[in-house]
Amino acid sequence: EICAPGDTSYYKTFYFTTDSCDFVTTGAFSASMDTTWNNGQTFTFDWTGSYTGYTIDFGDGNSANGTTGQSVQHTYTSPGSYTATLTLTTDCDSKNVILFVNVTIGQTELPGVEQVTLYPNPTNGQFEVEISGLREVAQVHLYNALGQELLNKTIDGSAGEQKANFDLSAFSAGAYRVKIVTATGSVQQTVVKH
Repeated sequence: EICAPGDTSYYKTFYFTTDSCDFVTTGAFSASMDTTWNNGQTFTFDWTGSYTGYTIDFGDGNSANGTTGQSVQHTYTSPGSYTATLTLTTDCDSKNVILFVNVTIGQTELPGVEQVTLYPNPTNGQFEVEISGLREVAQVHLYNALGQELLNKTIDGSAGEQKANFDLSAFSAGAYRVKIVTATGSVQQTVVKH
């Protein structure tokens, strides 16, 4: 366009395109125990979502990553409570999802007891304490993170009992300590409530 004398206007049109951004969507993230033996406990981690890459930190110094798939197996070799973190990514977004995993391999310090098991663990409320091979009376105590006793039950192994049920529905999400005491010793484990 030709400008008139004294007209200092300048017009220019620009066209540009931007990359589209796919945002991450997350769904369920869960872990289920597959196998247990004296030296390890294997879990399968499953998740759903829309993403282009994932990294999962198992909380024990190990991790896995990839671009496809919604399931990974991992074996923990030491008992304890672990925080698994799943990170889903796209080229311009990322989201983290956290899951608490309790590993109880070989945690029996009670003489004459074959195995102590808490299940399901993690739990949404109700869980069971099973003391395989118990032949005496055991006191089972449940403590919160402050060390306050919340519940206690007696399992009489001399009468054939080996299990006790607990209900955490009235308590907030978090980790709780379970202490089992007999005349010959004690053992502690952690149960996690979602």
